Amino acid sequence: MRQCATVVLVAHLSFSCVCVSSEKPFLYITRKLTGNAECSFVEAPALLPPEVQIDEKQVAQWNQELAEQNAVLLPDDESDDL
Repeated sequence: MRQCATVVLVAHLSFSCVCVSSEKPFLYITRKLTGNAECSFVEAPALLPPEVQIDEKQVAQWNQELAEQNAVLLPDDESDDL
């Protein structure tokens, strides 16, 4: 019986000498493809998100637009058109 597997390599994974049991199928395939029996997966360190500069004038404008849009009355939800 022939077994097939799909391997997706993700940018945030790197290789070192740590083995996790849930990754064994991918680890086996990676070791076979690289020829490195010591290869294993390690998570990348969590990075802080970039700081965002928010313009208070822009936020005030968005809030004003939101208030104006919330004030608009919508037609009744009667489905006579169907």
